Amino acid sequence: MLPPTTIAAALRSSAPFPGGPTFDLLCQAIANAVVSWLPTGVTLVGVTTGVMGAGTVTGTLSFMSTPATVLAAMAGTFRGQTAPQLATVISVGLNTGLMGLTYTGVSVGVATGTDVSHVVSANPTALAQVLRSVHSGLCAIQRGTGAQAAGFYEALAAGISTVVLTGMTIPPGVVAPSGPAGAYPGVGTSTSVPV
Repeated sequence: MLPPTTIAAALRSSAPFPGGPTFDLLCQAIANAVVSWLPTGVTLVGVTTGVMGAGTVTGTLSFMSTPATVLAAMAGTFRGQTAPQLATVISVGLNTGLMGLTYTGVSVGVATGTDVSHVVSANPTALAQVLRSVHSGLCAIQRGTGAQAAGFYEALAAGISTVVLTGMTIPPGVVAPSGPAGAYPGVGTSTSVPV
């Protein structure tokens, strides 16, 4: 798993504004929450090709979101003058900060070969709960309470989930045998989670 400090730094450096202590705290909260949520809140599926059998898949992900899609995802619960800037931070920062995120899973039908996976589900409801808890906890250290705007964490979670849903394998992942490999070429499927 990528370290939260890497993700937080990418978020901070993508801001189209100077930032400050509360923004730094928010970036760290987003990074901590995302790292905590990814293994249980995100699922990938893929196509495996190679030699028949069963195997394990590993690979790395790239993300290609845009600020416009993140802003649209957040619009249901978060609007205002700062919304476009926050959408830029989330899109650009997470595209950069999550680059190289690894995944692992199982291959059915192929024991050895390549895997091409993409994210098929991301649970924004679970992420919103983690964001609220992590951000409130970090703010409490400085005698704060976290965000008071209704729907703020839900908007962040919707935007972050939109970024994560663009995740795909680039370059192809690897399938390694988990048992005997067959003698013929095969095509199969994989199911994975970020690690």
